[in-house]
Parts: sequence; C-alpha cells; structure tokens
Amino acid sequence: MEALAFAASILLIFPMFYFLVTSFAFFLRSLEHNSATILLRGVFSVCFLAVGVIGALATLGFAGSGRGAVALGAGVVALVAFAARAWFLRRIDQEVRARDAGDATAVRRLRRLQVGGMAYNAAQFLAVLGSIPRLFPNGI
Repeated sequence: MEALAFAASILLIFPMFYFLVTSFAFFLRSLEHNSATILLRGVFSVCFLAVGVIGALATLGFAGSGRGAVALGAGVVALVAFAARAWFLRRIDQEVRARDAGDATAVRRLRRLQVGGMAYNAAQFLAVLGSIPRLFPNGI
C-alpha cells in the first residue's frame, strides 16, 4: 500500500502541472470566442476531476499503509478538487450564458475565474509537491 500511496502522490502532480501550463495559453486568445471558453471549461473539468480521482487513490493508499493523518490530508485534496470542479464549472457556464446574452463584463469575470483557478491550482500544486519529500523521506 505504501507503493500505491507513493505512486498516487507522484501522479497527483501531473494534472496540476498540466493545468498550470495549459491555462496560460488562454491568455493568448480572447474569451469572447466560444471555442476558447469551451476549451477552458474542458481543461478545468478534466484537471480537477483527475486531481480528485488520483487524490482519492492516494487517500486509500495512505489509509492502507496506516498513515491516517496523511490519508486525511489526501482526502481533503480530493474532496476540495471535486467541490472546486463543480463550483468553477457552474460559474464558467453562468458567465458564458451572460456573455452570450450581451453582458459586456462577463468576459472580464471569465478571465477572473481563469486566474482564480490558476492561483488555486498553483497553491495546491506547491503544497502537494512540497509534501512529497516529507511524506517519503527514505523513499518507498
């Protein structure tokens, strides 16, 4: 189970890193275009879902290896990722509808959502990445 916890911890950083890198590309295209917002929504959806699922696997691995406190932390990462996914997707959909209805400030709110998602993801990425050496000081 320790190996599963280690693998899940390492795998957890990949969707976070992918989101961090790809989300910068959306600064190159205006969010007034429907294709850009569809892609942005997709990136949010897939990355938060991946973090939630892999975080749940990490929770099982840590719980199975008798590391309850760490399992709780990994579980929190997973639950927050699922909740953040639902919140961000709902807000993105709301702002896209407002943009399509002619609301001139909706694009600015979409951009703020993008930046907020990037900031949330960066904080989570750094926390997980920074915890790996502490969780496995001697390897597996």
